[in-house]
Amino acid sequence: MEIAKLKELTRQTAQKLFGGGVKMDPPFKLWREFNPQLAKDLSLHITGKLYSRTVITIQERQMVAIASLASMGKTEELKLHINGALNVGVEPHKVAEVLYQISTYAGVPAMNEGLTVLKDILVELNKWPISTSDHK
Repeated sequence: MEIAKLKELTRQTAQKLFGGGVKMDPPFKLWREFNPQLAKDLSLHITGKLYSRTVITIQERQMVAIASLASMGKTEELKLHINGALNVGVEPHKVAEVLYQISTYAGVPAMNEGLTVLKDILVELNKWPISTSDHK
């Protein structure tokens, strides 16, 4: 893929994921403070090449990221990806379901931390409480 096309794809994908919702600095900003060229390379790879693949949807990618980050207890990055998931149309009850699922593999404390992050984001976005009619 030519570099101009990759840059535009990276910009579009980043805008979809992180252009709305709660206000937070993306990791790219931190990376750039240390090494601007490496930050650019990482962004082109992660957001441009990886997140733009179509084997699974961007919504599914965000749910995988949420499960992984919550399992590892990486709450700051988790906040970014829950917000990104909501920005690309993942319903809050599906995010909660992903977090319930990790309780078997990562433990109830990891699930609880993830649900707390989700609730905090939804409160900040004035989307709390979520509808319980979607829960089965």
